[in-house]
Amino acid sequence: MIKSLLVVVTVLVVVCLSLWWRIDHLNSANLALKNNASQYQKTIEANEVTILALKASFIKQDKLLVRQQQSNQSLHTALKHKQRELSKLSESNESIKSWANESIPVDINRLLINTKSAD
Repeated sequence: MIKSLLVVVTVLVVVCLSLWWRIDHLNSANLALKNNASQYQKTIEANEVTILALKASFIKQDKLLVRQQQSNQSLHTALKHKQRELSKLSESNESIKSWANESIPVDINRLLINTKSAD
């Protein structure tokens, strides 16, 4: 009888120790998961701040691009207007007429072509 009680007590002690080890292991894993979740939350918050900053930057860049396109368009319009004035003047004056017949420099011509393609 004592032997069987001793065996039962031994089995119960082994079961209790294994349960205690399992609980300790689960607590450690739970703490690690909490730490990871906290780190992920901080990363998410930092990424949200970065996204907001990028959105603000994109808005500024879009506004700048619109302003530049408007400026290019107004310069293009002014250039066409000046060319028309020059052609009118060149019709009345021979020295201007010869100057007006010269080709437009390559850089200015490229600017005109790029502005037309942006329209």
